[in-house]
Amino acid sequence: MSMNAVEKSMSYKSYLLVMSQLSSSKKACITIQDRTIHIDASSKKNCWRLCTKIFDGEGNTPHGVRACLSSTGLLRWEQGKSHLKYDSLNHVIYLIEDIAHQERSYIPFKYHIEDFIKVSQEWQEILEQLSTIK
Repeated sequence: MSMNAVEKSMSYKSYLLVMSQLSSSKKACITIQDRTIHIDASSKKNCWRLCTKIFDGEGNTPHGVRACLSSTGLLRWEQGKSHLKYDSLNHVIYLIEDIAHQERSYIPFKYHIEDFIKVSQEWQEILEQLSTIK
């Protein structure tokens, strides 16, 4: 199975492919529920960074979306280790989360990915609503 094949949920086979990519190149990519998730190994042991695009302004970032971002292009909140990062050059917003992971832990990793997808979908809906504010 290609790492770019779309899945509804992370299969064990996909998990093994992600682990293989992370061990060899420190990067992996998987598409689940039409959402592409990039995974990068951190310099910290057993820490990975998940990243997915949640808003694409297609050359323009609407005022309502821009107003919720800090001057540094970040939006952090109290709960969790997630944050939004704004790419002002491309008018794109990414959801980023750092997670701790123990090797050979398929089920916890699968749940992390599923939770990350849910949060990304919620943020995508919020940003779409904000994009209509003038």
